[in-house]
Amino acid sequence: MRILAGDIGGTHSRFAVFRLNDGQLEQQRRLLLASADHADADAMLAACAAQLGDDTGFDAACLAVAGPVRDGVAQLTNLPWRIDADTVRRHLACGQVTILNDFEALAHAVAGGVAADDLVALLDRPAAADANRVVLGPGTGLGVGLLVRHGGSWCVVATEGGHADFAPRGQEQMRLLHFLQARHDHVSYERVLSGPGIEAIHGFFRSQAGDTGNGPEAVHITRAALQGDELALRTMRLFVEALGAFAGNLALLGMARGGLFIAGGIAPAILPLLGDGRFADAFHDKGRMRALLESVPVSVITGDDAGLHGAALYCLRQR
Repeated sequence: MRILAGDIGGTHSRFAVFRLNDGQLEQQRRLLLASADHADADAMLAACAAQLGDDTGFDAACLAVAGPVRDGVAQLTNLPWRIDADTVRRHLACGQVTILNDFEALAHAVAGGVAADDLVALLDRPAAADANRVVLGPGTGLGVGLLVRHGGSWCVVATEGGHADFAPRGQEQMRLLHFLQARHDHVSYERVLSGPGIEAIHGFFRSQAGDTGNGPEAVHITRAALQGDELALRTMRLFVEALGAFAGNLALLGMARGGLFIAGGIAPAILPLLGDGRFADAFHDKGRMRALLESVPVSVITGDDAGLHGAALYCLRQR
């Protein structure tokens, strides 16, 4: 059995060819494409087909897409693209085609078990084996997926939880909210906990000194913070505190005694900042629920292929 898996994001799109061998999925080929280099989903999939060359013809395909999926049609949140099964079939010879939300695919990867080498423990506690789990991740956007334990098996729930209202903690974050409200009609957690969110926080602090010009990109801010730059550090400390608070909210929402997993492109790059105590303090700061959260293990998924593996696992389960 041959499977094509895809992970389509606002910045990067990844594809991999898997083969089922003796009951195990083996990754045979992998492609990485810059999403912004393509005009639309058709162009992206045409580029994928061209790079695969003759290595097409799949029993099943599953594309994980960064945006809501309704009736098998995905609308990317941070790109004006729509993707459906017919779009995939136009470019790639596939049998069964499925479109998933990207964090739904990540949740399937967590349900199947992420390799120990691809996990770093932030809050190292024993996980309750049959308890719910949560997956979240800041990147170009902010994704959330739930794993609910029911009847001895996992039920994966796709969400758009990253678009819930941003809830500021303290006066500084309240001022950040007002800053963002002047620029957006709705201030969600994604406006703070994402690459553009890091840039917005940095802009918020610069504005306090009268600097309203364009600032550095998120990747440069995170690197500068790790090198000790004062303004970048202030930016990333607020980011980490907001991430801890949001993660704690989700752990309560999902009763995630089985663990909370942080994916996406940002968290693996800022592990020293996530481990300095600010994330943990904000995660636990839930009043009467503090003791419950002190029992929830939290890990960072450092590998960038978990979404692809989750998409391939979904194909297997469907068949």
